[in-house]
Amino acid sequence: MSAGALGSALARGLALALAAAAIVGLRILERGEALSPRTTLVVALFGAAGLVAGVAATILLRLLEPASARRRVAVGALVGLVLLPGVAFVLFAIDRNGVEVVRSFRQDGLVSTLRHALIGLTIDAAGAFAVTARPYLLPWPLAAMGACAMLALAPARRTAAIAVLAAACLVAGTDRPARAQDDDWTREKCRRYTAAWAEATRRLGTEGISAQFVARHDAFLASGCTAPADVCPRSEAELALANVMVILAMNAGTASTFPPFACRD
Repeated sequence: MSAGALGSALARGLALALAAAAIVGLRILERGEALSPRTTLVVALFGAAGLVAGVAATILLRLLEPASARRRVAVGALVGLVLLPGVAFVLFAIDRNGVEVVRSFRQDGLVSTLRHALIGLTIDAAGAFAVTARPYLLPWPLAAMGACAMLALAPARRTAAIAVLAAACLVAGTDRPARAQDDDWTREKCRRYTAAWAEATRRLGTEGISAQFVARHDAFLASGCTAPADVCPRSEAELALANVMVILAMNAGTASTFPPFACRD
């Protein structure tokens, strides 16, 4: 591959990386999440995935030349909707379980790592990724990534039309943060969270859960889920319930910081 072709691949990959990072960043703002090491990592992870996916797709199209305009658009859609999230999952799995895989390799060898640790940890990462990444990909970010990937890989004569499509996806997303701050959305989040709390306590029971823990959580619900976080999980059962509620809250479309769990003493 010539230097010019490599530069083109890097430029397209960088464009898709910036677009993916911006889309996920907008989604984080929409969800009302604060800037934190975790949300910064999410943005960086999707940005890196966009770079890798964009470069790989550009190189693939070079190998398939002459690539028709229709093929380029199709590959772009495939990159945004499938390859980019797939690369994000691989990076997520490495970040989540990379140290454990290296430890297993050093202690048990390559064969054992491939047979047991790598497969098990990949399944573990897949489950965690499905829970963690879903709120940042749906309902609109995944479609916006597909549009941006088509724009990044499309021939010049079609970039204008696809740019309009990508802009429409992004405008639809940037319009949502204001609505997410409305009172109706606040009430809806509280309704979803209250339903999740009822379901979790029904399934898990309240054994090991103190009356103070329940009372403070009930006060949070009674406030319309607007009271400051002051529900402190102290026992193992309370901590397990709090962890479940954080996951359920995210699945319900709220931020991971929405539940009222905090220990201030």
